Amino acid sequence: MIARARAVIRGKGGWLNAVRIARQIAWRRAFSAVYAAWLRAHGARVGRGCLFFGRIVIHGDPRRVAIGDHGRIHRGVTFWTHDYDDGRGRITLGRHVTCLTGVTFNSMSAIEVGDHTAFGDGCYVQDNDHGTAPGTPVMQQPSVAEPIVIGVDVWFGARCVVLKGVVVGDHAVIGAGSVVVKPIPADTVAVGVPVPPRSRCAASPASARPDPGACLWRRGCRDSLPLERQTPQKPGARDWRRAPRGPVRRSGTRSRTGLSREEVSPGTLAAA
Repeated sequence: MIARARAVIRGKGGWLNAVRIARQIAWRRAFSAVYAAWLRAHGARVGRGCLFFGRIVIHGDPRRVAIGDHGRIHRGVTFWTHDYDDGRGRITLGRHVTCLTGVTFNSMSAIEVGDHTAFGDGCYVQDNDHGTAPGTPVMQQPSVAEPIVIGVDVWFGARCVVLKGVVVGDHAVIGAGSVVVKPIPADTVAVGVPVPPRSRCAASPASARPDPGACLWRRGCRDSLPLERQTPQKPGARDWRRAPRGPVRRSGTRSRTGLSREEVSPGTLAAA
C-alpha cells in the first residue's frame, strides 16, 4: 500500500505537486458544494456530485434549468431561458455532462442533452431564431422555436453551433467549428458548415463499407471516385497507380518487367 502511494506521488511530480493537486481538488469540491446549494436556493435543479470550475450565468427563470448528477460545468457557461412573450424555454442536461468554458444554451422551446455528452469551448446551442419577412426590421420579426434533442455520449468539438429543430443521435461526433442545421444519425461523424453526416468507418465491418463514391473525405481515395469525377490524366503522363510492384532497374539490362530501359514506356507500364 505504501509503495503504491509512493508510485502515485512520483507520477504526480513529487510531494509538492501532489499536495498542490490535492489542495485544488479539495477547494473545487468545497466550492462546488456551496455553489450548487446556492443555485438550488434560487430555483435551479442541480444533481449530486456536480463540479463547478467557476461561476455560471443564468438569464431568465432558474427553475427552467436542470443539471444532472456528476456534471462538470466550467467557468462562463451561460443558460438563457426565454420566459417572456410566448417563451417556454427549458434546458435539461443529463448525467455526467461536460461543458467547457464559454458554452451557451439559448432556449425558447426546449433543449435536452443526454448522458455523458461533452461540449468543447465556445459551443452555442439555440432552439430559436428570428423570421426573415421582407420589409420588417430584424428585431421586430417574430421568433420561431423548435426543440433540440441531443443523444447519449455525443462529442461536440470547440465552437460548434447547433440550431433549432436538430436531433443528434447517440455516440455522434461533431467536428470543431461545425454548424448543425439538420438531424445527425447515431454513430456518425459530421463536420462542416453546414455539416453533412459521414459514416464512422471504424464502426462499420469490412463487408458493410459505404459506397466508394461517398468516400470523398478520405485522402488518397482517387480510385474510389466515379469515373466521371476522377481527375483526367495529362496526355503521355505515366500512371504510377498501375506500375508493377518492385523496383524497375534503370540500367540497360533486363529488369523485373522483362524489358530493357529503352523499351519501357507509360503504355507498357500500364499494360504490365
